[in-house]
Amino acid sequence: MERTAVDVDDALEPMCFSDDDPLTRFLYKAHTVLLYTLAVGSMLPVVVYVVFFVPSIDDVPDYTIDIAAFQGLNNATLGHTVSPTFDLTVHVENRQFIKAWCHNHGEVVISYSGVALAWGRVPGFCLHRRSAANFTVVPWGKKVHLSDYLRKRLTTEWHTGTAKVNVDMKLHYYPNYHFVPIIMSRPGTLSISQELMLGDTREIDINVL
Repeated sequence: MERTAVDVDDALEPMCFSDDDPLTRFLYKAHTVLLYTLAVGSMLPVVVYVVFFVPSIDDVPDYTIDIAAFQGLNNATLGHTVSPTFDLTVHVENRQFIKAWCHNHGEVVISYSGVALAWGRVPGFCLHRRSAANFTVVPWGKKVHLSDYLRKRLTTEWHTGTAKVNVDMKLHYYPNYHFVPIIMSRPGTLSISQELMLGDTREIDINVL
């Protein structure tokens, strides 16, 4: 068997592409587009999760307050004092998808025309994700002074069905979301203020001296 000599000039040369070659430019652009597509695709689930599921510091539940009952506004004495008690129903709705909501504690003040009638502490409360519930707060006052003007005004508004009180509640909460950056999960205070009607005229009888 004879071996045939191979001319060096006849050997295959490596394929080289010039920057001016259309195929080179096409492959480079395709490679770049593919890399960007993969990068965006890998980040998309994270972006969707952060935008739609991770709450920020302002994503707190909705709180509404109602007066379920009260007493003690009809026990005015010669000293112009009252010792009222209010039974408040607080409705909370947590609309977060993945995390429960908890507030640690709070304070509540019920006032009439700038005078605090009753006050008290708000107990800690936790609510499961995507749920709603009620809890009760019972603030009370002791020997609250009412001037003649306020007593007469309250009596008039009561008989005309326009008597209102202001309920101011502050709720303090610790970070509810430990897996997000600290700027989004720092503790805070939620302030709630509502003006509420006193309700049925049969519940009060104010003695004006």
